[in-house]
Amino acid sequence: MKRILFLFCFLSVTIVKIFPQSAAENKKNFYAAENYVLYEEYKEALRLYQDLLKIEPDNSNLKYRIGQCLINIPGSKLNLSVTWRML
Repeated sequence: MKRILFLFCFLSVTIVKIFPQSAAENKKNFYAAENYVLYEEYKEALRLYQDLLKIEPDNSNLKYRIGQCLINIPGSKLNLSVTWRML
């Protein structure tokens, strides 16, 4: 019984320490990506947005931002297809 209680306490403390760090790291990465977009460094922003999308695959805002980056990267396949359709 004591082992189970000890194991439960140990896991609870470990989980509490792990998840807030990853949430803070995700928030930091999102703000970094936003800054890259602000300064029109779309390739760097795209990498961060794609990493964040792996963590939250249903986040529509990240999908929008990825599309925005793809459209603004010169020579990207999406950029070429959008330009071709506009002609």
